[in-house]
Amino acid sequence: KSVFSWLVEHINSRICNPKLVVSFIGVLDIFGFENFKVNSFEQFCINYCNEKLQQHFNQHIFKLEQEEYEREKLGWAKISFNDNQECLDLVEKRPLGILSLLDEECKFPQATDKSLLEKLHKNHEKHPYYEKPRVSHSTFVVKHYAGEVSYEIKGFLDKNSDTLRDDLLLLLQGSGMQFIREQFDVVTEDKDAGGTKKKMTESVGAQFKGQLIALMGTLSATSPHYVRCIKPNTIKKPSVFDAEMVMAQLRYAGMMETIRIRKLGFPVRYTHQEFFDKYRIMASERPSSIRILPKVVSQPKIKGKKAESSHDLMNLPPPPPPLTIADDEKLPPFPTLKPGADLTPHVKKLMEHLSKFPGVISAEWLPGLTKVFMRDAQYQAIEELRAITLGRKLCKAQSVWRMYSRRKRYLAMRKAAVALQARISGFLARQAFLQKCRSVVVLQAFARMLRQRKRFRILVDKVRVLPTPVRGWLARKHFSAELAEKKENERRLAEIAKQEMDEKLRKEAEEKERQRQAEQQAIKAEQAKHREEEDRKRRDEEEQLRRQNEENRKAEEKKQELKALNQLDDFTTLSDMLKAQEANNLTELDDLVGDMSNLAKFSFEASTPGPSSASSSAFVYDPTKYEMESDDLDNISLADLLMGLKTTAQLATNHAAGEDAFKLPEGADRIQAPTPAPAPAPAAAPAKAPEPGRPRAPSGSGESRPRSTSSASRTSAASALRDSLSSNSNRMLLATPPPPLASVPEDPLPPPPPIPVPAVPSSASIPPPLAVPAKPSPPLPPRTPPVGDTSLPPPLVVPPPLGDAPSLPPPPDFGSMLPPPPMTSFPSLPDDLSQSLADLDTLSASLPSLLPPPPLTLPSTAPPTLSAPAPVYAPPPMIPTGTAISQPKQLQRIVEVDELPLYSLPEYAARYFRALIKANAANRKKAGLESEYSFQKSSIKAPLLDSVADKTEEAKLCLEIFSRILAYTQTKKQASNASELFGPAQFVLQKGLANENLRDEIYAQLMKQTYGVASSSRDALVRGWELLLFCSATFLPSTHAIKYVGSYFYSTIDSEGTDVVGQSATLALKNMQRLVATGGTRKFVPSTPELSALRDIRPVMVRVTFPDGGSKGIFVDSATTIAEMSADISARLRIRGDPEVNGFSLYEVFNGIERDLGPDDRICDALSRFETLLQTLAAQRMVVSQSLLFKRRLWMDPKTEMIMTEGIQFENELIYHQVYHDIMTGSLPCSDDEHVAFAALRMQCEFGDFVSGSEAVSDLAKYLPKRLVQERRDDVTQQYKDLRGVSREDAKRAILSTAQTLPLYGFNVFHAKVKMQNMPANAPTLPTRVIVAINPLGFHYFDPVNNQVILAFSFPLIEVKLTSATVVTLIMGPNATVDLETNDGSRMANLHRDYHAIIKRTARYARALKDNVVDDTTLLSFRRADIITIAGRDESCTWYSGVAHGQEGAFHEEHVQLLHGASSPNPITLPPLPTLFAGAAASRPLPVRPLPTPGASSSPSMSSSPAPDSPQYSTMRGVASDYSTIRSGSVSEHAGAPSAPGMTDAFAQYTRTRFRKALNKMKKPIDPPLMLSFSREPIKDSLIEHSNPKMSKKAVSLFQHIMAYMEDYPAPGKLNSVQLAQEVVQNGINGGPDIRDEIYCQIWRQITNNSRTESNKKGNELLAFCASCFLPSPALANVYIEALNARKDPKDTPLVKAAAAKMELLQSRISHRKYPPSSRELEYIKANEDATVVKVQLCDGTTKAIFVRSGTTARDANMEMINKLLLGTHSKWFGLCEVNDAQGLCRPLLDSEFVCDLMSKWETSPAEANGASKFVFRRKYIMDDPEQCLEQERYWTDDRVGFELFFNQAKQDLLEGRLPVTLEEAAYTAALLHQLHMPNSQKAAISKDHIDPFIPRAVAAKQSLKQWISAVELHLFELVGQTPEYTKMVFIKTLAKVPIFGSTQFQVLHKESGNRAVLAINRKGVQMFENIAAREPKMLSVYRAIGDTTLTDDAFVIQTGNLMKMVKFTFVSDCPTVIRTTFQVYSDNVEQR
Repeated sequence: KSVFSWLVEHINSRICNPKLVVSFIGVLDIFGFENFKVNSFEQFCINYCNEKLQQHFNQHIFKLEQEEYEREKLGWAKISFNDNQECLDLVEKRPLGILSLLDEECKFPQATDKSLLEKLHKNHEKHPYYEKPRVSHSTFVVKHYAGEVSYEIKGFLDKNSDTLRDDLLLLLQGSGMQFIREQFDVVTEDKDAGGTKKKMTESVGAQFKGQLIALMGTLSATSPHYVRCIKPNTIKKPSVFDAEMVMAQLRYAGMMETIRIRKLGFPVRYTHQEFFDKYRIMASERPSSIRILPKVVSQPKIKGKKAESSHDLMNLPPPPPPLTIADDEKLPPFPTLKPGADLTPHVKKLMEHLSKFPGVISAEWLPGLTKVFMRDAQYQAIEELRAITLGRKLCKAQSVWRMYSRRKRYLAMRKAAVALQARISGFLARQAFLQKCRSVVVLQAFARMLRQRKRFRILVDKVRVLPTPVRGWLARKHFSAELAEKKENERRLAEIAKQEMDEKLRKEAEEKERQRQAEQQAIKAEQAKHREEEDRKRRDEEEQLRRQNEENRKAEEKKQELKALNQLDDFTTLSDMLKAQEANNLTELDDLVGDMSNLAKFSFEASTPGPSSASSSAFVYDPTKYEMESDDLDNISLADLLMGLKTTAQLATNHAAGEDAFKLPEGADRIQAPTPAPAPAPAAAPAKAPEPGRPRAPSGSGESRPRSTSSASRTSAASALRDSLSSNSNRMLLATPPPPLASVPEDPLPPPPPIPVPAVPSSASIPPPLAVPAKPSPPLPPRTPPVGDTSLPPPLVVPPPLGDAPSLPPPPDFGSMLPPPPMTSFPSLPDDLSQSLADLDTLSASLPSLLPPPPLTLPSTAPPTLSAPAPVYAPPPMIPTGTAISQPKQLQRIVEVDELPLYSLPEYAARYFRALIKANAANRKKAGLESEYSFQKSSIKAPLLDSVADKTEEAKLCLEIFSRILAYTQTKKQASNASELFGPAQFVLQKGLANENLRDEIYAQLMKQTYGVASSSRDALVRGWELLLFCSATFLPSTHAIKYVGSYFYSTIDSEGTDVVGQSATLALKNMQRLVATGGTRKFVPSTPELSALRDIRPVMVRVTFPDGGSKGIFVDSATTIAEMSADISARLRIRGDPEVNGFSLYEVFNGIERDLGPDDRICDALSRFETLLQTLAAQRMVVSQSLLFKRRLWMDPKTEMIMTEGIQFENELIYHQVYHDIMTGSLPCSDDEHVAFAALRMQCEFGDFVSGSEAVSDLAKYLPKRLVQERRDDVTQQYKDLRGVSREDAKRAILSTAQTLPLYGFNVFHAKVKMQNMPANAPTLPTRVIVAINPLGFHYFDPVNNQVILAFSFPLIEVKLTSATVVTLIMGPNATVDLETNDGSRMANLHRDYHAIIKRTARYARALKDNVVDDTTLLSFRRADIITIAGRDESCTWYSGVAHGQEGAFHEEHVQLLHGASSPNPITLPPLPTLFAGAAASRPLPVRPLPTPGASSSPSMSSSPAPDSPQYSTMRGVASDYSTIRSGSVSEHAGAPSAPGMTDAFAQYTRTRFRKALNKMKKPIDPPLMLSFSREPIKDSLIEHSNPKMSKKAVSLFQHIMAYMEDYPAPGKLNSVQLAQEVVQNGINGGPDIRDEIYCQIWRQITNNSRTESNKKGNELLAFCASCFLPSPALANVYIEALNARKDPKDTPLVKAAAAKMELLQSRISHRKYPPSSRELEYIKANEDATVVKVQLCDGTTKAIFVRSGTTARDANMEMINKLLLGTHSKWFGLCEVNDAQGLCRPLLDSEFVCDLMSKWETSPAEANGASKFVFRRKYIMDDPEQCLEQERYWTDDRVGFELFFNQAKQDLLEGRLPVTLEEAAYTAALLHQLHMPNSQKAAISKDHIDPFIPRAVAAKQSLKQWISAVELHLFELVGQTPEYTKMVFIKTLAKVPIFGSTQFQVLHKESGNRAVLAINRKGVQMFENIAAREPKMLSVYRAIGDTTLTDDAFVIQTGNLMKMVKFTFVSDCPTVIRTTFQVYSDNVEQR
C-alpha cells in the first residue's frame, strides 16, 4: 500500500502541470455492485462506494431535474424514487455506523470478529436496511440499493487494521535506506479527550471513507455524465446475452426509473431569447403551406399491461383538431424589441402559431418562466418545419441575387456591345478611306507608265540599226567551227568501221576452222563406231543362241520365285502380272541380275546402254562428253562423282575396277562441300542463228570455251574433292525440306529455296530444242479409221518450216539437276542376303531405284551428218530440288500460344494419368506426384493412362512397350546392324499403328521419359526424343491428347533452343503438323532409311524414274503424299495445268509391273512396303526391284493436246517416251506393219540417217517386239533407209501423229474377263475376254481381235464397286451387274473415280437424262436430251446452275450427264448414250427423281420415257440399237418406307398426336411415324399441325434450308453452309415450341433411311447444332432424347449421341441460347470436341485461357477463372465482363448468360468487324469502402490475388481515362505508381519516360512536363521507404475520393432529358454523370430514397420521392436486365449491412 501510494504520488509529480487548473475532464471507472457466494470486507467497501455514487446519481437525475421544473413553474407531477440515504447512514454515520463500530472494535486488543458481529447485531438488528441471519452465525446482511448482500464477518478486523507487528515495523523504520524508512513512517495525528496530540495509524475503512468523501466532493463540483456498462454474460463469449442477468443489472443500476423519468421529461430546453431568435422566421408562414409526412412510431407492447402514452402520464390534453380557415393565417410581424425586454408573451404567441403546423403537438412542449421545454419528437418536427422554411427563404434570396447578378452582367454586356460597335464602325470607315487613297495612287502610276513607255519606244527605234552587222559576223564564225568538227567525226567513224570489219572476218575464219576440225573428228569417231558395231553384231548372234537355250529354264525359275509374292496381302496380284510379262522382259531381268557385265552398259549417257567393250576397239576420249563446267564439277555429290569415275574407267580400260578403289569413306556422303558464291556472268555476245536442222550448242558446251577452262575446272574439282575427303567434320542437314509444292510461278527462274538443302547439280546440261525439219514427213503406211468411227481425227500433218526463219532460242538454264540420294538411304537388307550380294553391282541390280544414276551426256554441237555420231537423247531438265517453286503453305499450329499453359504435361497427367487421378481423389499434393510423369530408369507397374488401365490385354502391351522404350534409350547409337538399332522402335511404332487405343499411352510414356531428365542421362533424353520423332512421323495422338503433345513440343523448343533435343522437337512438331495437314496417321511403319534420316534430322531421298529411263532424286518428308510429289514434279517440269487435273502421277513399279498409287498415299509408305517385301523374300533368294515412275495417268483430251503442246518441250518428251513404251509393251495395241513403221521412225529419231553397220539395225529388240525381230528385220531396215533426210524432230512428230490414229490411244487399257449377271434378255452379249479401255468419256469395251469398240458407257450411267483386288463390279441397273476380272482392279476403280471427279469439276456442258418441268423459278426446267450450259456449281459439285432455252436455274447432277470438252456439243451428234442402259441412272441406289416443285402435287412431273421427237442413240459399233429400256418399278416414296430406326413408341405416339390430320384423309392414309423417313423432295406443308398458316409456310422454308445444308437442295440465295446452319438454329431460338418441334422432326426425317452418307453426316451435324442452342417443347424433349439414345442406324455419327447429351445438359440450364453458334463453335461441334478455348484478359494485360462448351454460362466461366487464379474471400465479387474499348463498353455478364452467345453476337455484329470486343475478368461489385482500406488493411489484403486484381483494375481505369481526377490527384497517383515501378528511386532518375506511363492521357496536357516532374518529385519524397502493399492501398484510397470510383458503369440515354449519360451504381446508391469525364453527379439517389424500380424491354426506371410528389428517372440501354441485376445486388447488400 505504501509503495503504491508512493508510486502514484511520484508519477503525478512528474506529469503534473504546475499551472492552475480551472476546468478538467475526469473519467471515473468503477465496476459496480458485487454479490458473491462469500462476500468479505472488500465487497463491503465496493458496495459502499456504489451506494454513495448511486445517491449522487439520484440527486443529479431526479432531484435536480424536478427542482428545475419546479423553478420554471411547469405543470409537473413529482415522481417518487428510492432514496438510499438510510442505507448510507447505516454504513457511515457516527457513532454507530458499521465503519465506526469496526474502527472502535479494532482498538480493543481482545476484540474478535465474533465480538464485532455481536456488537453489530446489538446496535442495528432493528434497522430497516440491516438483517440478522437466522441460521448463519458468522454473517450479517445489508440491504443495498441493488439488493441484499450477505457479508462474512471473518477477517473484517484484520483487513481493516492492515498493520504490521511492532517488531517488524521497528525493523523497517530502522532501515538504512531512506526510501524504506519513509514508507513505514506514516502516522496520523489525533487528539484525545484531553486535547493532547498522539500519533496513531489510520484504518483502511477510515481511509476509504475519507477518499470517497473527497471523490464525492469533486463529483458534486462538476457536470457529470453517466455511462452504464452492462455485463452480457458470465461465460465471456460474444453475441450471448443472459436476459435475467442483464435485466437484474438494469434494475439494480436504477436504469428503469431513469428511463421512465427521462421519457416523461423535457430534454430539449431553450431560453426565451434563443427560442424566439431561432423560430421567429416561421411566423410569416401559413400552417397549410408546409406538408411533412407523419412518422409512425410503434409503441412497445407489454404483456398484461396497456402501454401508457405521454399524454396519459402528463395528464395533457389530446392533439388539437384540424385547422380552420381562420387559423390558417400568418402571424403578424413582431414589434422591434429592445435588448433585455420581456419575451414571454411573444414566445407564447409564437408557440401558439407553431402549434397549428402539421406534426406539431401543443402538449409536447411547455413554456417556463425563462425557458421553453420540448420533448425530442416535438423538437424533430419543429426543426423539420424550420428547415423547409429556411429552404424557401434561401431560394427566394438566391433568386433575388441571381436577378441582380444577371441584370448587372446584362448591363455590362450591353455597354461593351455599344463600345464594340463604335470601334467597328470607325475601323470600316477608315478602311474605306484608305481604299480610295490606294485607287488614286494606282491611277496616277498608270498615267506615268504610259508617258514613260512612249518615250522608251522612241529611243529603241533610234538604236535598232546599230547591232545588225555585228550579229552577222558572229553567225558566220560559229558555222565554220561546226563544219570542221563534223568532218573530223566522219573520219574517226570510218576508221572504227574498218577495224570492226577486220575483226569480224578474222572471227569467221577461226569459226570455220573450228568447224572443219570438229567435222574431221566426228568422221573418225563414226568410223570407229562402225567397226565396233560389226564386232557387237557378231557377239550378239552368239549370245542369242545361248539365251534361247536358257530361256525356258530361267522363265520357269522366275515363275517359282514369283509365287512367293502371293504370301503378302498387298502383293496378291504380282504373280498374275509377272505371268503376263513377255519373255524378253524376263530375259532382260535375269540378265540384269545375273550378268555383272551389264553394269558396263550404264554410262554417263542418261542411263542408256553404251557400246560393248571389245578389245579391238580403242576408247576415244570425247571432251564434249566427259568435261564439265567448273561450277558443276565443284557442286557434284561425292557418290555421283565416284560412280561416274568407276563407269568411265570400265569403258576406257575394258575391265571392272575394284570396289575399294571407288569406295566412299565413312561419313563422307554427309559432307557438304562449300559452294562458292556465284560470280557475275559476263555479257554474252549476240548468238548466231543455227543452220536448219542443226541444234544450237547449249551455253557452256565443250566447244564454246577454250580448252584451258576445262583443265582449270578439273583442277578445282579435284582440289575440292581432296578438301572434302580430308575434312573431319560430319555436317548434317538439320532443316527439313518443304513439302512438294503444287503451283508454279510465272517467273521461269524460281526463287531461292526457303531452307538450305545440298545444292548438288547433275552432270548434264540442258539439251537443245528439237529443230523444225526442212523436209516433209516421210511416207507412212496408210491407216483408215474403222467404219462408223467418227470420233478419231485424221492423221496429224506437220507443217513445213516458214522460210528461213531462225529456230527458237535455247531454253533457259534452270540451274542444277535434282541431287542424287545420299548413301545412307540404302535399305537395310538381311545379313544372309547382304552376304550373297558379292559386290556393289549386284546390289545395284537389286535396288536400281535407290542408287544414284550416272550423269547424263552433254550433247554434241556438231550437226548430224553421215559420218558423225548422232547425239544421244537426254531427258528434259528439271528444277533443282533445293529450289522452291512457290512458298509452302503455312502449317496450322497444333496449339495456340495462349493455350500452352492449359495443355502442359502436369495438367495432362493430373487429368488422365491413373495414379494422379487416384492421388487427387485422396487430396494429396500435386507437387509430390511429379515422379509419376518424370523420367525413370525402372519399368512401370501399370499403364500411365486411365483409359487403358482396365483393359487387360492392352495393359500388358503397354508394359511391353515401355520395356522396349527403355531398351531403345539404353542401346548405344552405334549398333552392329539396323535390326538391333531400330528393332525396339519399330516394335513400338507397329503397336501404335495397329491399336489406336495405345497411341496416347505411347506418347504419354515417351513424354514421361523425356521430362525431368538429369544431365547425367543426356543420352537417354536424346534417344527418347528420337522415339518421339519416329512416332510423330508415323501416327497422331487422339484429338483430346494432340494439344497436350503439341504443347510439350513447343515448350521443349523454347527451353532447348538449337540443341539436338530442340531440333528434334522442332522436326517432331513439323512432322505432326504435316500429318494433320495430309490426312492423319500413316499405313506402314517407317522404313530403315527413313528412321535413319529422322534420327540424323535430315530429309529422305527418293529416286523417281521417268519414261525415258532417267531417274532423279527428290527430298521428301515422312508425310509427303503422292499428290504433293506429283504436283512438285509437274511444277519443276513446267507441265501445264493444275496438278490435280493435268493427268500426271506416280506409279509403283515392281519388276516392271506397274501399280497405281492413290493421291493420298505417302511416299515413305511405299518405301516401307517395299522394304517389308524385300525382307520377306530374302530367305527365298528372290530379288525384287522397285521404283517410282512418273508418267501420264489421265488422258483428258489426247487427240488435240499434242498439237496444243508444241511449245512445251518437257511435257512432249514425257508423252513421247510413254507412248512408245506403251506400244512396245502392248498397252497400246497396233498391227505388225505399224510396229515396223514405229521402229523405223524411232531409229531415225535416235540415230539420224541410216548408216551401213549401224548399231540400231543390229539391236532391233529395242524397237520391235521379239516375235517380229527376225521376220521383219528387212522391212524395218528398208523403211529406216527410206527416212533418209528426215530430221529427228520430224520423226518424233510422225510417231506421235501415227499413234493418235490408233483406236486405243488416250485410253487406260485393261485385259479383263467378263461375267454378266441378271442382265435383260435383250441385252447384248460380250465376249468372255475383252479389252476394257477408260477415258473421260467413260468405259469402253474393245474386241481384242480387231481392236474395235463393242459397247461404251458414260460415267453417270454406272456405279463402280471394287469387289476384290482383281474384280471390279459395274452396277448397270436393278440387280444387273457386270463383273470385270483383271490384274489391277483397284487401278480401274480409281480411274473411274478420278475421271468422274475431274469431269464434275471442269464440265461446261451437260445433257439431260429425263424430262424435268418445274414451277419453281429457282430450278431449271428442261427436256430429255437437252444440252445445258453450266454456269456454276457448289463446293461438292452436287448442284449446278445452268442455262437452257434461254432460262437459268439450278439442277442436280443425277438428272444430267456431264459432258467432257470445252466446245458446245450438238444434241444430234453427241456421243450417244446406250439405249440399253438409258434408265440405269434411275435404278441406282440414289434414284433420279424429278426436281421438286414447291406447292405442286407430290406426283412426279418427270416422264421416264423418252420424248416422242427425241432420237435414240447408241455407242455400239455394228450392233442394233433397238433394245428396250430397263426401268425401275414406281414405288411410293412413303408407302413402302421402312420404319425409322430408333423410333420409340412414345415418339410414334407423339407423331400421331401432333402431326397433320390431313394425312389420314388421303386416299391411302399414311401412318404419321412413316413420314419420318428421308425424302429428296421438299415438303409442301408442315409436319406438325399449326393453327397459323404463316407458321406452316415458315416450316416449309426451314425444310428447304435443312435440305440445302445437307446438299439435297440448292442453297437459297448465296448462303453458304455456315449461314444455312445459323439460319435454321436462329429460327428455332426465336420461334415458339411448335417451330422447334418442327425443326427437330424435320431433321429426324432427313437422317432416317438416308442412303447418302455425306448427307446423313451433315444432318447429324445440324442436329448437334440445334441441340446446343434450344430444346423442343416439353412434350417432345424427353421423347426425342429417348429416341436418339435408341437409334442404331449404322450411318449415324457420334454426333447423334452427343446431341442427346447436349439436350440433357440444356434441360438443366432451364433457359435457351439467344444466338446461333458462331463459325468457330460450329467447327468444334462438328469435330465432336469436348470444348473450345476462349481467351480471357486480366486488367494487368495478361491473358488466361479457359475451356468453354456450348452450354457454358458466365457462372461456369467465373468459377473456372476463380479456381485458376486461386481467388479467396473476395471471389464472389469478381466475374466476366464484356469490354469494347472503342465503344467505351464494360458490361458485367449475368450468371445465366451463355459465353458462346457473346461469341456469336460479336461475329454477326457489324461493329465487331475489327474484333474489338473481348472477355475481361474484373471485379464487378465493390461493397466495401475503399477509403477505409488503410484502417481495414487485413480485410483488404487477406485475399492477396483479389487485392492485386482490384489494384490493377483501378490502375487501368485511371490510366485509360475512366476516372476523372484532379491535377493534384493525378500527380500523387503517378508518384505512387512510379514508387511501385521503381522503388525508392533517386530524384535525378525521374524523366519524361518514367512518369509518362503513369499519368492519365486526359490530364497530361493540362500542364507542362516540368510541372508534372516537380509535382511527382514532391510526392515521391514522402513515399520513400514505404512497402508495396501500403503504396497500393494508398493508391486505392486516393482514387476513392473520385465519386465514380467503385461503381459499375453503364452507358445510357436519360429519357427525360434526352441526353446521353453514364449511370453509376455503387454501394452508396445510384448516380448519373453527364459523361465519363464528369466529376460531380447530376443525380444521386440513395437506396432508401428509391421507392420502386421497373424494367422494360429497353429501359430501367427508378422512382423516388413520395406519393404526393414522385420523381421518375428512365434510363434507356441495350442491357436493362444487367442494370437491374446490378442494382439488386448492391441494394440487397446494403440492407444486409
